[in-house]
Amino acid sequence: MEKPGWFKIMHKWQVKKDLGVVGVTVPFLVGALAHGKEGQSPTVDDARALFNAIVQRPVAGFVTEASWCDEIGAPVLQVVRADSAQRMDKGRADYNASAPLVFGSNLITKWQSTDLTTLIDKLIEDARAPIARQAFSRNKNTMTGQYEYGDFLPGEISFIRETLK
Repeated sequence: MEKPGWFKIMHKWQVKKDLGVVGVTVPFLVGALAHGKEGQSPTVDDARALFNAIVQRPVAGFVTEASWCDEIGAPVLQVVRADSAQRMDKGRADYNASAPLVFGSNLITKWQSTDLTTLIDKLIEDARAPIARQAFSRNKNTMTGQYEYGDFLPGEISFIRETLK
């Protein structure tokens, strides 16, 4: 069975270490999935639809993990094998081997919640402004040294096209 685009982007991102270390941001994923679709500007509704797909139609044998990335100052998503010893929720009291979406303790602490709906809402709210500005890529500003959302870089566009073809 063909894997969904959201899974392909996250899975391949982890293989291509030259793009990022841990995972993709929600704005990146939403923008990537809309990239190349003429006349379509993604909205926060697309972010909600993305999380509905991740939770309601997960890829068998995998789990999506959301965590805070200190380096870029934003939450990131990644996919890992469901039976992976590296699963961030393994060993926690709320561990659920069949959960399609789990949150790292750093996001749970930051957003002071363990409720799945609340945490998804926080991820979507965090992504709202960059998605509204159509700024999907989080990269370091060479002038300030700070990470900020902006346009996709040429290498990211190539990655998206290659991954979703």
